[in-house]
Amino acid sequence: MLTHTHPDHVGNVGAVVDAFDVDVWGFDPEHELVDHAIADGDTVVIGDDDHLALHTPGHKDDHLCLYSREGGILFAGDLVFANGGFGRTDLAEGDRETLIESIDYLLETVDDDLEAMYVGHGPAVETDPLYHIELAAQSARMN
Repeated sequence: MLTHTHPDHVGNVGAVVDAFDVDVWGFDPEHELVDHAIADGDTVVIGDDDHLALHTPGHKDDHLCLYSREGGILFAGDLVFANGGFGRTDLAEGDRETLIESIDYLLETVDDDLEAMYVGHGPAVETDPLYHIELAAQSARMN
């Protein structure tokens, strides 16, 4: 499952597909690497848990976050990071206002039971991840 299709996130997809004979899931079914589309609101299974797919553009138009309320886990991709960091908006398809809307959407969806946030860059957040998302929302609004 792809959170988005920036080259630093999909550069090894071909090798993974070849090695494990797997299909690739992502938001944009028109992208050459994506075999199956995941739409906003879809449920996908990762491990033992169902994850809600959240379309969260702003860093890239095809960005997804995957949230398991039952598992208390969020795969945040490049939307938000530890310590209030957030995804770049200076690349193609990046847009600060859209990113802020996506962070707000994420905040409307996750709850206090969130135990861990796994991000596209940097350390995992396993202590009060909701605080880090709230901080990212504040930080994104500062510029």
